[in-house]
Amino acid sequence: MRDSLIRKTTGMRARTVEELSANYEKLGTTFRQQIRKQFLSRGGPWVSFGFIYQDLADQEFGPSKVMLASFKNFDGTYSRFSYFNIKSKEEAQKVCDLLKEAFELE
Repeated sequence: MRDSLIRKTTGMRARTVEELSANYEKLGTTFRQQIRKQFLSRGGPWVSFGFIYQDLADQEFGPSKVMLASFKNFDGTYSRFSYFNIKSKEEAQKVCDLLKEAFELE
């Protein structure tokens, strides 16, 4: 089915920074729900956020995941430009270890 025929809403494109979210809905069903949104940085037309979210699986929302996303404002609309998902505790621990080493954190 062509994408233009499927009604879907996502927070990955918005007119304002406040409207940006990790939510994803298709044909009235929520497939991804945002739990929390954390501002990370802003520079020129760019803005970055961290999102805690859950995906729908087998009629229930699963464990929390994290998405780090950058958005660019082009012609008055913010669109997701790049993102990285952290999907497990093991992956989160590896990212934390790398950040601690790179920035000499405790």
